[in-house]
This record gives sequence, C-alpha cells and structure tokens, in this order.
Amino acid sequence: MELITTNQYFDRELSWLSFNYRVLEEAKDPTVPLYERIKFLAIFSSNLDEFFRVRVATLRGAIKLNKKRFSLNPQLSPQDLLDKIIDTVTSHQNEYGEIFRTQILAQLAESKIILYYNREIEPAHREPIRSYFRSQVLSFLRPVILSDKSKNLFSAKPNLLSGSSPAKKNGDQY
Repeated sequence: MELITTNQYFDRELSWLSFNYRVLEEAKDPTVPLYERIKFLAIFSSNLDEFFRVRVATLRGAIKLNKKRFSLNPQLSPQDLLDKIIDTVTSHQNEYGEIFRTQILAQLAESKIILYYNREIEPAHREPIRSYFRSQVLSFLRPVILSDKSKNLFSAKPNLLSGSSPAKKNGDQY
C-alpha cells in the first residue's frame, strides 16, 4: 500500500472554490432556462458570501495569529493560500459580471423584463412599481432607527439590509 504525501492534497478552500465555480458554469450555460441561470448566479453569490464569512475569516485569523500552516499542503502558508483565494475569487467575480452583463441582462430585455440597474425608473413604470411595493413588499420590512446607542442590531445570520435617510417634504434631510 502506497502512502499519500501531503503535497498530493488539493487544498480544501481551493477545492471548495472549484465546486462553487461549477455552480457559476451552470449560470453560463445557454441551454439552461433563464430563471434557472439567475438562480445559479444567486446561489454562487450566496455561497461565496458564506465562504468569506466563515472560511476566509478563519484564515485571516490564522494569519493574524502568525500560524505557519493552515492547509494540509506544507508548502502553502496561510498568506499564500489567502492570495490564491483572492486571485481565484477575483477571476470568478469577473466572469460572474460578464455573464450577468452580456447574457442575463440581454435575455431579460428580450423577455420584456426591465432591471433598473444604475438608472432612473421610467415614469410609466413608477406607479406599478410603487403599487407592487406597497401590496407585496412593505409589510415584510422592519424599520430600525440607528443612533450612536444602537448596538447588536445585526444578527449573525445573513439578512438583506437597506439603508435610507428620511427626507422632509421640502426635500431637506433630517
């Protein structure tokens, strides 16, 4: 029986990124229905958020504590691993953006679905959007006033957060 040496291992974090890239590849596949492709983009992003919250945070902690090893590969220091992770994620994120901009947005437009992304909402769409927001979304929102005394408002589990500043009727902010 032959022993496997540690250099023959593919790092767990890099392996996980390869798995998540497979999810991104599903979003890239033009034979997959549009809404499924959008779901794959959402899964890819959600997975990556958790990866950074848990695994990259742990790795950064190991770097801060001057740990010499984090991986089964003895030639891969924690800082080297973090550098590889950042390079890999940057490449994946660039591809994600390319898929979204060149494929998904174009297919949404072909399906007469408008995604307002960094542009003004067309006047004809304002009232239907307002109506939908009031009837379908507003009841799920929980406003929280932030102040210097606000602590522990954000739970450990991920949430969709949005911030705004209230305005007076004349347009001035409070």
